[in-house]
Amino acid sequence: MLDWLVWLMRRLLQLVGLAAPVRLVHNPHLATIVSLDNTGRKRTTPLAKVLEQCKSLTGKDAWYTPTAWLASGHLATIACTLFKFDYDHIHYTRELIRVPDGGTIAVDIAPALEDGEDMDDRPILVVSHGLTGGSHESYVRNILAVVTRPKEQGGLGWRAAVVNSRGCANSPVTSRQLYNGAVTDDLRSALTFLSHFAPDAPLYGIGFSLGANQQAKFVGEEGADCPYNAAIVLGAPFDFWKGHIALSSTWLRSIYSRAMSSNLRRLVKRHEHVLKGDPRLDWDAIFSNPNSTLFEFDSLVTAPLSGFKTAVEYYRHASASNVLHHATVPVLAISAQDDPIVCSGGIPFSATETNPNLIFALTKHGGHLGWFEGFFRPRRWVAKPVVEFLRAVHEANPQKRQMRETLPARSGRRPQIGDEMVLLKGREDVGFKRVGVEDHQANGDEAVDGDTKLTQGL
Repeated sequence: MLDWLVWLMRRLLQLVGLAAPVRLVHNPHLATIVSLDNTGRKRTTPLAKVLEQCKSLTGKDAWYTPTAWLASGHLATIACTLFKFDYDHIHYTRELIRVPDGGTIAVDIAPALEDGEDMDDRPILVVSHGLTGGSHESYVRNILAVVTRPKEQGGLGWRAAVVNSRGCANSPVTSRQLYNGAVTDDLRSALTFLSHFAPDAPLYGIGFSLGANQQAKFVGEEGADCPYNAAIVLGAPFDFWKGHIALSSTWLRSIYSRAMSSNLRRLVKRHEHVLKGDPRLDWDAIFSNPNSTLFEFDSLVTAPLSGFKTAVEYYRHASASNVLHHATVPVLAISAQDDPIVCSGGIPFSATETNPNLIFALTKHGGHLGWFEGFFRPRRWVAKPVVEFLRAVHEANPQKRQMRETLPARSGRRPQIGDEMVLLKGREDVGFKRVGVEDHQANGDEAVDGDTKLTQGL
């Protein structure tokens, strides 16, 4: 009786545009996950069987019903930036690592570590946040609250490591190189650090928005050398050029473009003591127009700092759609059709024709990183398929994949502050050196420069 009522309610809501089934796109012959059992014998698990365990994506319950008063993509996206989500508090240990070009990355580890505590072999979810975001973002905390919760309390019992981009989440800028959608070497450096810090822990990746593109691009670039067992990307701008066209297509969407440009200019201004004077930057041009668009910021800052001649060249190079078809591990990509910031037309569905590791899930509603459900106290629906997929894929293959060799080689002890820099073998531009440890509390109310709240990482 109850199942029948749920079925009827969903169809009625679908008629008025307030519910829709999740659309899945993947190769009809999904890949097979190969692992070893406790006796050393080969075990195979079809990725299709893993997907069947994700009830939010397959079967009769694979529906997304948005919060009624946030059913518009614009409203859901605006709610991400305006609402104060003061639940899902996360306590991190912040590890500051120096990378070969002199930049600094803040890696926030949860649950927080006690003084001198070593990380065990439990799986680690490696997180890349959205534009100007960080470990404090509600969309990050919402998922990590379940991922890091003990199994006996309904969670996965894993650890998480949020890779905060340079200058984000109160992290320092110590070189004249910022982050952008094309940069994956900072993620490589963080993973090199984690492979030494927790050498026996299986690694999984997840990214949000800009960070989703970084994770997808990384998985494609690494190919067979990818250290992840699987990856999830949410609201990814797979094709930056199509995204630029979408943001420029209407007056309303251009508001998002100007807001993101403002957020980025604020980040640059906050680190003026490091960046001003760089001959590649026209400081007056960057700050003379308070209404500049994201394309203008990328033309004046992102492209020149990253060695690109134009923003268009940067967009072409940064798009994960160029390389995602090379992925050799399972990748789940979840996007919303009504996302006003990321163009759903840029999702590389065609990559599934030749790659059986890719699964694309498309919801009719959700906005950009919204996916709210529930009327009075909205929570993010997307946490359900994320946790279901992580649990199922880890059960299929709980073994850690091999990281690339490093120089000096792994010593078997936890890296210490003051140790020499560790580099990926054959890559003098990728590596880490521990430079500091801090406690870091994330509860949705972090501030920078006194009373200025951190901009939401869309």
